[in-house]
Amino acid sequence: MSGEDMAGQAILYVDDEPEVLRAFRRDLRPWLKRRNIRLDTVESGQACLELLEESSSQYSLVISDLRMPSMKGSDLLLTIGQRYPGLGLVLLTAYSDMEEISRAVTASILGLLQKPWTPPLLEAELERFLEYVQTRRNNEQYFNHIQQQLRTASEFQQAYLRLDPPRDNRFSLERASYPRPGMLVQGDYYDAISLDRDRHLLLLGDVAGHGIKPAFITGIVKLLTREEVRRMEGESFSPARFLSRLNDSLIRQLPDQSDVFVSLIAFMVDLRTGEAIQANAGHPRRLLSGGTPTFRILPAVRPLVLRVPGDTPRVPSPCRSRTGLFCSLMASSTTKPWKRAGTRRTG
Repeated sequence: MSGEDMAGQAILYVDDEPEVLRAFRRDLRPWLKRRNIRLDTVESGQACLELLEESSSQYSLVISDLRMPSMKGSDLLLTIGQRYPGLGLVLLTAYSDMEEISRAVTASILGLLQKPWTPPLLEAELERFLEYVQTRRNNEQYFNHIQQQLRTASEFQQAYLRLDPPRDNRFSLERASYPRPGMLVQGDYYDAISLDRDRHLLLLGDVAGHGIKPAFITGIVKLLTREEVRRMEGESFSPARFLSRLNDSLIRQLPDQSDVFVSLIAFMVDLRTGEAIQANAGHPRRLLSGGTPTFRILPAVRPLVLRVPGDTPRVPSPCRSRTGLFCSLMASSTTKPWKRAGTRRTG
């Protein structure tokens, strides 16, 4: 660890012998000055606890002598470890008292320093202890930062990506998926959009990976999806053309996200004719079965196209998208009107 990394850190040393405290400071003075580290000393365990109660966050290491009259160093470090788990703890001793050393070990001490010490070895050990504490703190800060980002992403998904099905008494979604409560964030995208009085667009998608980035990109996908649907008002709506235009829009909005893979499947259902049209851009095939008045979006147990027994799907056509987010074949298929009674799940 560089001197710049150590700058501003502080060490607290506890020993009941004033001459030992002075010797400790004297031998470390050049190193302390070079590293810009502060050394504070106290002469009892009680004084140490009182100081930590006021300013524990200022210290990185607490070094305690083992043998002290009012409170043993092992007891002191055990107490500090319970109250302030973020502090690095070190035991300094001239004795080979294994019972007391074992007690100190239960406080998760970083190591032992021997009396009498040699300054070069003492400096090297303190460098090692301080580096460990700083690394641990950096990791904790990073973990806390990631946890906060996950909470933010989770709240965003639950609020912004909530599915709001079209209000139509002829139509309902029997099953929908939402981000799980808590810390889980995901790249799954579900949406349902009314195109007109009789036609509705159902979307199932996924942004590759799980975590913070896919979670927010799903929000971008939803925003651009709504915008593309709005732009296609007045046109003859085609799910394949919609996905192709959405793909172009995503590439424009996210030109530097070559590591992102988005898959999406679009169903356009017409409640007046009973016809359903599907376009797929790299997403696992899904089966859409129609009943009265419910559609069910279900994982397929084997590769399926959107159809009911006896229907012939339209010949798939290549996806017009460039190399980018949708990197696969876009297939479009249609069904004839399904039977209103007796419709069963297939697959």
